[in-house]
Amino acid sequence: MDKGISFLKSYKRLIIWILVISISIILSFIFKNEISYGLTLLKDGERIKKFLDSFGPLAKIVFILLHIIQVVIFMIPGEIIQTAGGYVFGTWRGTLLSIIGINIGVSILFLLTKRYKESLVNKLIPQAFRERVEKILNSKRITLIVFLVYLLPGIPKDGLVLVCGLSRINFKNFMIYSTLGRMPALIMSSYYGQNLALGNKSIVVIVTIIIVGVFTLGLIFKEFIFKRLEKVK
Repeated sequence: MDKGISFLKSYKRLIIWILVISISIILSFIFKNEISYGLTLLKDGERIKKFLDSFGPLAKIVFILLHIIQVVIFMIPGEIIQTAGGYVFGTWRGTLLSIIGINIGVSILFLLTKRYKESLVNKLIPQAFRERVEKILNSKRITLIVFLVYLLPGIPKDGLVLVCGLSRINFKNFMIYSTLGRMPALIMSSYYGQNLALGNKSIVVIVTIIIVGVFTLGLIFKEFIFKRLEKVK
């Protein structure tokens, strides 16, 4: 028994990674129908492309407006629009346009929160979530905390804006560090969309497995990471 415990402690990280990879592979088989459905989004992607193309030179502006609406009405999943951006505009232009649209929407939410404070946040954000985030935002290294929580998968990023708006972080630092935290996911979504457009099914499947793996990691370690963040002074 003692040898077994000692072995687990010695190879803890390796075992965790093996479990995460195994879970990702298993989930990819369990949700193979969903992955297959994702591949059929090629047709939907064409519809989105035709819709945006119908606006001619205004297509990019319309796409940015869609992102602003998605952020302000933050119950709408942003990943769908981010992926569409990669499908229509390619990885890097899609990412850039997503950043512009998201940041305009985020600015609106952040400034509204600074204006209306608790009267707005209490209506839109569950109290338990707000208290949990406020606890880690009390750190003196608040910019680092904001970067990390926006980097973590599985946390509702747009709703998080409202809680950050109540904190002492200023608008400039919030925009810089939240954007940096969002970047990996934005690039990944746009890259996913571009490969959907190109019909690179093997890459789409690989990226899907990576996304599932990262999301699984986020779920497994979310409580652990929150507890560690609470200790950052």
